Amino acid sequence: MSPLSKLHVSTPELAPLRDASTPDKPFGFYDATIDGGWQVPGEPYVQTSEDAPGRFDWWRARMLGGRTNHWGRISLRNGPYDFRPRSRDGLGFDWPISYEDMAPYYDKVEMLIGVYGANDGLENTPNSPPGCLLPPPKPLVSDLLIADRSRKLGIPVVAGHRAVLTQPLDWKSVPAKLHLEI
Repeated sequence: MSPLSKLHVSTPELAPLRDASTPDKPFGFYDATIDGGWQVPGEPYVQTSEDAPGRFDWWRARMLGGRTNHWGRISLRNGPYDFRPRSRDGLGFDWPISYEDMAPYYDKVEMLIGVYGANDGLENTPNSPPGCLLPPPKPLVSDLLIADRSRKLGIPVVAGHRAVLTQPLDWKSVPAKLHLEI
């Protein structure tokens, strides 16, 4: 056995303290944060309520190199209205670029990372060109019930756009689509 293989820890029973939590490591040995927690002294975030229904706990991670944000893989496009708030609503500032300027980059990212979704044709929710989006997964029964009740109220319900592979990426044709100048 090499000296490096002794350092590899892959299961809780082999981890220090059998992966039990400590005051400094509430998630045990596999907690990769240097510092962090549910309550971090000096952080500006506060609880609006101590009662369970109104309480929101947010794990604040401080990793090597700084802090981190957690991404739930929601991958939406900003629509044309989002680039022109001042012109449309009289608030904020218009961006110096438009949705049309950004659209080719949205296309490339969706193909590169594998975003599922559908083109629903909603106002300010731009459709993706054919070949950009993967098909959405089959809806849950609860999703179907919500869609049924919402439809009766005239509220559109659509599948979210998420960076989750619902089928293998087309590795043969995607590179040519990403690098059109080649």
